[in-house]
Amino acid sequence: MSRALLALSLSFAACSWSPTHWDDRRYRCSDDSECVDSFRCVAGFCSATGGAGGGQTGGAGGGTAGGAGQGGGDGGTAGGSDACGPFSCGGCCMSGFCAAGNLETACGAAGSACQQCNSPDRCVGGTCSGCTPQDCPTGCCFGGECRVPGNTQCGMGGDVCSDCTTSGLADGCLAGACSCGASGASCGAGQRCSGGVCVCDALSCPSGCCDGLSCTAPGIARCGPPGATCIVCDPVTADSCAGGTCRCGPFAACQAGQACVNGACTCNPTSCPDGCCSASGSCLAGDTAASCGTGGLLCQTCPGAQTCTGAKACSGCDSSTCPGGCCLNGLCQAAQTNTCGRNGAACVACAAPAADGCDAGSCQCGARAPCAAGQRCVAGACVCDSSSCKNGCCMGATCVSPSAAQCGIDGGSCTACTGADRCTAGACACGTQAGGCAAGQRCASGACVCDATSCPSGCCSAGACVGQSAQSPTRCGTGGAACGVCSGATNACVSGACRCGTGAACAAGLTCSGGACVCNATSCPGGCCSGGASPQCLSLSSQSTAACGAPGAACGSCGVTADRCLNGACACGAGAPCAAGKHCVSGACVCDAVSCPTGCCDSAGSCQQGTSSSACGTGGAACASCGAQSCVSHACSGCDATSCPSGCCSNGTCIVAASQSASQCGTGGAACAACTGSSNACSAGVCRCGSGAACGAGLSCASGVCSCTAGSCASGCCSSATGPCRTPPTVGACGAGGSTCTVCPSGRADTCSGGGSCRCGTGPVCGVGYKCQGGSCVCDPTTCAGCCSGNFCAAGDALTSCGVGGVVCSTCGASQANACSGGACRCGAGPACLGSSTCDGGSCSCAVSQATEATCNDGVDNDCDGLVDCSDPDCLHKQCAGAGNVCCSTAPNATACKDLGADPANCGVCGASCGSGVCQPGTAGGKASGRCTCPSGSTQCPRPGNQSQQTCNGGLCDCSDDNDRCGGSSTGGRCFATSGADLCSY
Repeated sequence: MSRALLALSLSFAACSWSPTHWDDRRYRCSDDSECVDSFRCVAGFCSATGGAGGGQTGGAGGGTAGGAGQGGGDGGTAGGSDACGPFSCGGCCMSGFCAAGNLETACGAAGSACQQCNSPDRCVGGTCSGCTPQDCPTGCCFGGECRVPGNTQCGMGGDVCSDCTTSGLADGCLAGACSCGASGASCGAGQRCSGGVCVCDALSCPSGCCDGLSCTAPGIARCGPPGATCIVCDPVTADSCAGGTCRCGPFAACQAGQACVNGACTCNPTSCPDGCCSASGSCLAGDTAASCGTGGLLCQTCPGAQTCTGAKACSGCDSSTCPGGCCLNGLCQAAQTNTCGRNGAACVACAAPAADGCDAGSCQCGARAPCAAGQRCVAGACVCDSSSCKNGCCMGATCVSPSAAQCGIDGGSCTACTGADRCTAGACACGTQAGGCAAGQRCASGACVCDATSCPSGCCSAGACVGQSAQSPTRCGTGGAACGVCSGATNACVSGACRCGTGAACAAGLTCSGGACVCNATSCPGGCCSGGASPQCLSLSSQSTAACGAPGAACGSCGVTADRCLNGACACGAGAPCAAGKHCVSGACVCDAVSCPTGCCDSAGSCQQGTSSSACGTGGAACASCGAQSCVSHACSGCDATSCPSGCCSNGTCIVAASQSASQCGTGGAACAACTGSSNACSAGVCRCGSGAACGAGLSCASGVCSCTAGSCASGCCSSATGPCRTPPTVGACGAGGSTCTVCPSGRADTCSGGGSCRCGTGPVCGVGYKCQGGSCVCDPTTCAGCCSGNFCAAGDALTSCGVGGVVCSTCGASQANACSGGACRCGAGPACLGSSTCDGGSCSCAVSQATEATCNDGVDNDCDGLVDCSDPDCLHKQCAGAGNVCCSTAPNATACKDLGADPANCGVCGASCGSGVCQPGTAGGKASGRCTCPSGSTQCPRPGNQSQQTCNGGLCDCSDDNDRCGGSSTGGRCFATSGADLCSY
């Protein structure tokens, strides 16, 4: 079929051509010729190449540059096969091309390498089903198998393995996470890993400049060529950044002595404070008669023989000759709007936007002083708007330079950015991402990330936080970890944890069916299933004669006919189980009291009923031939307890004690028995081991000494050479087959299997740093020297997992710390930076957003004095968390935010308590405070003991006016004016 015909036939196929599902056009193929243009044959299906638009919704940005990610269209950083990766492929990458990622032959997601799932595994959610977090707690999953973490296959806790070496953001795998050098984390957006450190350069930041390690979109506050170090444009000489250079409007930045105003270079008092401005807008020295002046005023021309004095004024006009006016070109002028001044000062023109008139020789805006920079005079008042504050935003009537704390442009109202670290072109942004981060994300090093800090109660999927209310069995987790898929051992997601029904996840070897954990051939292909309320999958190595079975079958007891379980089958020694009536002892089938308790053993070793005269006996003794005598009650009639009280009967004959031996021993007329196994001698009709009693259970008699051996203690372990035999084995005495008992590691195991192995639940012993709890290995403070990241015990010295003593790992904010030492986030050798301070080169630096602390509930040191919110004296008496909540002033509450209504002990934020009634919050003079209320007639104001000082007046405690003070004086009074820091009302 020709390619044209193929394209025509595909256009009528029943499939999705939606622009949001560009890779749904999947058709089987054997080579590229069977696919339409820009599609390749990958894993037997036609798939879009990396250069066909780049992201999941890629457009026309293909060719040599590939797409730009989900938006497509603009082109990426590399074309062809190099374009497939995390930013350009929603599926998985195979041979450089993007596959859908939902096939067993090409399984994956988020631009990871395609996996080949082994049968019968399936591709579920971009990963092969054969490997789960439950059976791969210390490794990562790839192709359905648990892999040991390494540089090309990195991960922990059953996450999908990542190749740390191909993204350019890392160069190795550290503690299961891709890391650049020893940092413990991969580089962020706009960075690349070079020589073990994250760098920002022209390769990683082709469309912005580098602000430290952050790739930043160009703007007046951060300007520079691609990958170069950002510089701050001088706001006096420039108002924009274009082509990597500072500019004034469409032109180059202004020269010295000029200022950029409304996109044009001009001369004014700000740019030319020590000279004067020519008519052409140049700043001149102002010291010649032809151009005389200072302060950035218009240059004057001194007439006639007048000179320009050292004060840069024409000599013909001064305060003595012009006391009531101003000087212009050496002549005295009357003070008015265009020639304003007095005492012989140089005339100035009072003009918009700063002023609208002249009063008493001074320019005015209405009745006030001229407007400041960033304001203009409108109807006699200074205002901040789009005309006066083109490159900033307005905080009331003040024009401020945009920042993350005060963001805006064109004179709009300033807003504080949330989920962002900068203000670009008047809009909040996180790095180059406009609008800031979404809910559940935070801005770190110029990139929106989802982690334990931003998503503490949810899980992260493709960088987004999935809250518990939105979680499902396919996206489940908590603590900001990557969302997992609940499958096999679980079928539901409850409060961020995969569960089977309402219970915990099923243990290894079990599967979740109908909300209950069950064991079957699918879940237990390598062992047998024990029944009961708590089923278990017993591997072949952990099976015993008490629980033995073929893979997937129900476990059963071998009984006395076998002494071991080999590969899921009962066996006596190396052979088949013994026939009925025989006992397996040390690998051999014998007839004894165990296998033939109510009969006797004939010469062939078979168990007989013991009731005939030719085979008479019981208790597994050798059958007796009674001859002419009869067999009565399993004994020959010629010998019984009456005729043989101190001996035993053999073939109807009494064997007295003196004639007995180890082969014929007994008393009370019982049938003679052989002393075997636990004894080797007969004394006074009793079998003994040497001169002592017969050996106990699990011991055998050898050379007159009781010993614990593999033959006597096949299903247990020996505490010592002489016993006892511990059966069944326990965590305190674990072993099988007569081996020496061992003590399972304390806290790291909770059971000893039938095979004699210490285990945690049905799994192996927990490693160092983990505790066995509820049959699962968990990270625990008593076992983990580092910190716990979920159930993983991390070293605790990485930025992404910092902590010691088994605490929950902390993530050190990249902007506040650059190292983790001693389990604490640090900036250089000091502690992590606080508030708005950032860690730069090992030192904390702070960006001032407020001259004095004004916002007292944002957790930020806005004025960079090292004090945050209520800890800063600037916040005294200011609102901190809604009406009635104010920053206290008196120790021990000096740094606390108190609710006056709920805490009457701090009425008026001065530590004064109300003797009766409650505190009535209020404001006066721009500050928050309070006064004690009182029931009518009460004199307890503000506390018992000072009744003479205040009285109840109209429901409020009062002295005699509305300016009562409650700070306390040297005499202990409450109605005396004291320091303003302890005002009770204003």
